[in-house]
Amino acid sequence: MTEKRVNKQEKSGGSSTTHGLEGDVRLWLLDFGPDHVDQHEVSDLNQAFELRDTSSVTWLDVSGGTDRTVLQKIADEFGIHALVVKDILNVKQRPRIEFFPDYIFMVMKSARFDGKTLYLRHVSLVIAKNYILTFQEGDRDLFEPLRERIVNAKGRLQEPGPDYLAYAAMDMVVDNYYTVLEQMDDAVAVCEDRAVSSPDQKLVNDIHVIRRNLIRVKRAIWPLREELSVLEHEQHTLIQPETAPYLRDLYDHVLGAVEYVESLRDTASGLMDMYLSSASTRMNEVMMVLTLIATLFIPLSFIADIYSITFVPELKWHLGYLFVWVLMLGIAGIMIAYFKKKKWI
Repeated sequence: MTEKRVNKQEKSGGSSTTHGLEGDVRLWLLDFGPDHVDQHEVSDLNQAFELRDTSSVTWLDVSGGTDRTVLQKIADEFGIHALVVKDILNVKQRPRIEFFPDYIFMVMKSARFDGKTLYLRHVSLVIAKNYILTFQEGDRDLFEPLRERIVNAKGRLQEPGPDYLAYAAMDMVVDNYYTVLEQMDDAVAVCEDRAVSSPDQKLVNDIHVIRRNLIRVKRAIWPLREELSVLEHEQHTLIQPETAPYLRDLYDHVLGAVEYVESLRDTASGLMDMYLSSASTRMNEVMMVLTLIATLFIPLSFIADIYSITFVPELKWHLGYLFVWVLMLGIAGIMIAYFKKKKWI
């Protein structure tokens, strides 16, 4: 079967794109079948290599990063193409899928949101006849709950099948997106309240950050639609017919996540209009108050100016000073009463 590439993207050259998975390497080996489950952290790759040709399903999970030496050993033992190795190391690679005669290679992005910053991590999968390899960027172990499910023999994961195991891994990535989107939904709701109660420049910055994060999420999750569609319809020998319904269900989940992203983007775009409307309303209120104050003091200033030019009323009439004050306060009172009648204040 000839090699088939989906979602091609030019890979930038240079060493800067091939060092994204450096760090402390952790290798988890999980070997399971209908009657046994064996999971442990390994320091010797030969322990994983020995299980490569067994009838059970072997899962080697590399997290925390890796270097070329470790990855090359794995690639040499499992017969992984050099370009696949490069894509595993290239954390800038967008989600895509490749079919080889003996295995399937997939690239995805996992997401994490801490309330302010969105983190996208590179995740690679290699699916073969009786084993699956996963490579995770960073020190966060995304698949630990999945391994616990297998160890605890919960659900269909008791049954051997690397294709179903790959589906379960992808499903965990997609479910994680829903968690992130719910957190971002909460952040949007907070911004909505702020847009009404206290719009300021910091709110504008926060809105821009949310919109930018939503664009990043969409770019990460949108290609999964094509990946799953191709994976379902390719009819590769590694994908069993029993797994197809699960892939279709996962495809629907991805569509739901994309719609969720679009909904949040529309809401975030509306936040800017809400902010501008609230800011304009507040500005109008301030201008109205200032205009009323200026209007109130215009006649008072006129009377005070006339009084300051001549002291005749005060010289000829000893109550002149008091009269001027009564006149000014009377005019101010009449104007305030008129403003209230018009509901300007």
